[in-house]
Amino acid sequence: MLIFGGCLFSEEYGNTTEGFENYSNETIEPSLILLNKPNNNNLDFFENISEETNSSIYQYNLHVGDIFDDWQSVDTFMHQYCLERGFGYQVFRNDKDDSLIIRRKSFRCSLNGTYEAKKGIDQNLHCQRNTKKCNCKWHCNFTFPKTEHQIKCTTLEDEHNHELIPKQVAHVIARYRRFNSDMIQDLEFFTDCKVAPIVQLEILKKKYPEHVFHKQDVYNAIYRLQKDCKDESLDSSSLLEVFFEKITQDSRWKVFV
Repeated sequence: MLIFGGCLFSEEYGNTTEGFENYSNETIEPSLILLNKPNNNNLDFFENISEETNSSIYQYNLHVGDIFDDWQSVDTFMHQYCLERGFGYQVFRNDKDDSLIIRRKSFRCSLNGTYEAKKGIDQNLHCQRNTKKCNCKWHCNFTFPKTEHQIKCTTLEDEHNHELIPKQVAHVIARYRRFNSDMIQDLEFFTDCKVAPIVQLEILKKKYPEHVFHKQDVYNAIYRLQKDCKDESLDSSSLLEVFFEKITQDSRWKVFV
């Protein structure tokens, strides 16, 4: 028998005595099984870590019980909340009382529901159009009871069955490309100053770097502003054209220039 490191070996070096049995696999396996076996405390711990991690990723976070001062704050928050996470939304419920005060408002994912044709038509006579509706279940509810002074989030089903695209959603969904009142005022000022549309586009990109601007959206807005301006102020020639048209419609009209 040989003594090595406090353990006894036989002369064949193949068998160990009881001094080495303390380091056998039989004493290690139970501890590994104990570590790998989940329990409720461990699950709660990891869920809390996951929730804190997700909250740190986003600037806008929503939970059941969150309160808001008015509906404008709710609308602004939901716009930023959905934009940051990368999906579209729509208001599918907007209940008002007799005083026309909103008491309940519900938001849902824009991919909620499934497409159904409004008319019973022969599908063989029409081209097939693809739809992105996938019956997504994400939705949230806000209530403003008469006995309360603030709006509260009462429901949040925070699950999607489709891919979220936070980096591309502003290019895909027109809602996130709409111009706010400040942008419209800038466009009116630039248009009055005869600034070229392409220059207006570049100025808006520099002034509002967080917003996505498409050239066609800017051009359409400028066209609408110019059209509204023309409709509001008729010049003398346009006024004469109106009068001459009246003469052709009714001979009793007399126009003196």
